[in-house]
Amino acid sequence: QGRSDEAIAVGTPALARQPRRAGFRLVMAEILWAAARREESLAAMREARRLAPGTSIFAYATAVELARMGRAGEAVATLEEGHRLHRAADLPAPDADRYTALVFESIDAEKAEAAWQRYVLALGRIARPTARDVSQRAAGLAALDELARRAPPSTPR
Repeated sequence: QGRSDEAIAVGTPALARQPRRAGFRLVMAEILWAAARREESLAAMREARRLAPGTSIFAYATAVELARMGRAGEAVATLEEGHRLHRAADLPAPDADRYTALVFESIDAEKAEAAWQRYVLALGRIARPTARDVSQRAAGLAALDELARRAPPSTPR
């Protein structure tokens, strides 16, 4: 709701009460990001990764933040770490494509587009999609549409 300062004021004591909860760190990182406190957000994300080193979501979320901060090299390396953890946990492949797309949206539009296409196609193959699956597929289609809008017009031959 755009009330980041209020959310930080509530979240800080919650973190103090349960400092080992990596998920709380992820939420605080998102709040700090919304408050334009990028380095603090990144520090919270890194702490979440330290607390749950075998969990891909924290590496993926860190990679997305790094990419949005213009730190492409770090973002891609962290994305690869997320992929390694994702494979080790034997998680469904579409999520890896989603995070690849999110990271590359600000680095390489062609790679982002290819990853979004794989993601959308994979979700479209689910026989009985959940509401989350449908919502995520819609988000992927919207991202593809946005990438197409940002693309420079093609030159006629």
